[in-house]
Amino acid sequence: LGMVVSSVVGVFETVVSRLTIIMCFQSLILDMAGNVGTQSLAVTIRVLMDESLTGKQKAELVWKEMTIG
Repeated sequence: LGMVVSSVVGVFETVVSRLTIIMCFQSLILDMAGNVGTQSLAVTIRVLMDESLTGKQKAELVWKEMTIG
């Protein structure tokens, strides 16, 4: 993922050279993406371990988390 981000930033090198403040926000956006992934994983594991839910309910909740993420 880091290589992909570096490639995308390389495409916009002229913009980054003019507006260097943009680079400050890059790490914030990447951190938010990581936080969303961690939260979705926690909710998905909780759903899968809940014995009171049926298989269909679990699948629906996991699908919901995947679409939101």
